Amino acid sequence: MSWVVKLIFILLLLPFAVSLIVQLFSLAYQAVLGVFFVVLPWVVGLLVIIALVAGITAGITMRRYIRPTSGNAVPPGVSAIKRPRGRGREEGD
Repeated sequence: MSWVVKLIFILLLLPFAVSLIVQLFSLAYQAVLGVFFVVLPWVVGLLVIIALVAGITAGITMRRYIRPTSGNAVPPGVSAIKRPRGRGREEGD
């Protein structure tokens, strides 16, 4: 008979325990989301700054090492490749 009393006591306290656990998990979840939404804009901003610096650095490096040509892309002393033209030649060939 004592096990019935214990079972009733546990069943009476079960809703309280479950609601307490759910509330604690909810508060922890909200805290994690709050921190995430506070930190996320800073992370995105930092990544944008890193990308801009990398792009600008790459552009400066490319300008330094790859000089733009002045119209003629063939170096002096090298003849241009001539493609055959005439009847029977299509653009798709």
